[in-house]
Amino acid sequence: MKKLTLLATCILSALTLSSAFSASAPVTSAVSNAALSQIKDNTPDHSSFWFAKNFDQVATLPGFSIAAPTGMTPSWGVVYGGVSGIMNNKTGGPATNGGASVGFGFGDAQKNVGGALTLGLPSINTNDGGFMDQGNFDLVLGHFFVDSLTGVSIGAQNLGGWNNGGGLPDRSYTISATQLLPNDVAPVVLTAGIGNGIYNFARSTNNPNTHIGFYTSAAVYVLPQLSLIADFTRGITSAGVSIVPIAQLPFVVNLGAQDLFGYQEGQNKPAFIASVTYAYGF
Repeated sequence: MKKLTLLATCILSALTLSSAFSASAPVTSAVSNAALSQIKDNTPDHSSFWFAKNFDQVATLPGFSIAAPTGMTPSWGVVYGGVSGIMNNKTGGPATNGGASVGFGFGDAQKNVGGALTLGLPSINTNDGGFMDQGNFDLVLGHFFVDSLTGVSIGAQNLGGWNNGGGLPDRSYTISATQLLPNDVAPVVLTAGIGNGIYNFARSTNNPNTHIGFYTSAAVYVLPQLSLIADFTRGITSAGVSIVPIAQLPFVVNLGAQDLFGYQEGQNKPAFIASVTYAYGF
């Protein structure tokens, strides 16, 4: 099969409107996804992962996580940004809200350590304090093992920023691992990890700063431009689809349903989440 020859572009997936949407920028897993496209040129022994016809004709790939931070980290050579929104949110704050994020990769995740620094704007609704009244910086560091197609990362959210309506949210820390599973039918990406803070279970009465929650996600690439995603984070089950609508452009559209089983207090129906993201490789 023809080896893919893409620039260091990003499969930035901003389907990261998790149950912590109002407390954290919608970039929890997005920066990690940037690594997936970057590894393709350097994994010729595993080219079957990109089995599908026309994979070499897409400028970027769909995402593989909704709320769970992943073990994949980008490297130097990519900048990204996105906007996202939520409807029918019943867990506090506006029922309809949006967020935005921008960031860049650094280092080299395959040779040593790569990472990404992201500025997140967790709310762009003028009805809850004002446009851009909050902002925070997130950092992720990680390594990708080419032979096993395994990525591991550590992340920190809310390292700094501003909040015109009060104090900054507490920091959250994560440890994540992602495994790529090549096959000749539908490639799969699995993720699992642990974290404190906003990754503690939503209904837990424990101190979120000192107690740890777990998360997991699974994605299947049914087409080069389409992936199906299931996610379990903070006790909340979500599902969605990630689409690259125009093969030649590095845009990703993500659509999903959050909290399918009404785990969160007051969320008797799933919330609708959506995002549009863009990445530029240089």
